Amino acid sequence: MNINSIVLYKKFPAIVLENENEKYLVKWCVHPATSTGKKAVYASQKVRDKDVVVLIDKPVSSLDNVLSFADRVLSDSSELKNQVEEIYDLLTNDDETANNTISFLELVELIRGNVEPDEVWGIYNYLNNDYLFEEVINSSGSDSTSISFIPRTQEKIKLLKARTKAVGKKIQAEDKKKSTSSKTLKKATTSKKTKKKTVEKLSIYYNDKFYGYGTISKRNGKKIIELLSVKK
Repeated sequence: MNINSIVLYKKFPAIVLENENEKYLVKWCVHPATSTGKKAVYASQKVRDKDVVVLIDKPVSSLDNVLSFADRVLSDSSELKNQVEEIYDLLTNDDETANNTISFLELVELIRGNVEPDEVWGIYNYLNNDYLFEEVINSSGSDSTSISFIPRTQEKIKLLKARTKAVGKKIQAEDKKKSTSSKTLKKATTSKKTKKKTVEKLSIYYNDKFYGYGTISKRNGKKIIELLSVKK
């Protein structure tokens, strides 16, 4: 692994800072910075090949830039969504490519036209929280592990969407039950201006369990939770 390449360490994107005697010092972000002013929290650890999966063995500009691109994809994925759908249609129109894996970086190149190291984690994260492709971990029995993807069939996509919808309804029902039991009734004044709908995309947790990525919408004080993708 080269210095400043990006790897997966315990499912976190990590940057390689040192390479010495087949031991690597990696750094990752444990908690991102918040809008309330809390600074990002980072951690570092010495690891071996078997502890990580290389996303791209080329240098990135910085870990912050890698995470920043992923955040932009999460907040507005329309461009990447269209590109992924186009490549999915292309691959599934041919029986050979529809039923065989494609290496992660080859898929990135098809989707984006070229491979930008700073974008690799964001695209990987998007693919793993989208319905169209399924991740395949390739282990040859050695220390090294590689990542491929395969297009999902329409049957699998339908089942996954149904599961996502069911989990979203469960979370929303439990959240409504919890908030109703502890709610203090209070009269509030409203106006037409308060009817504007606000939406934010974020990771969905309930009782400290991660369910996937989705949106929380608020309309006139009512919380609406919708999962866009579910943890597999």
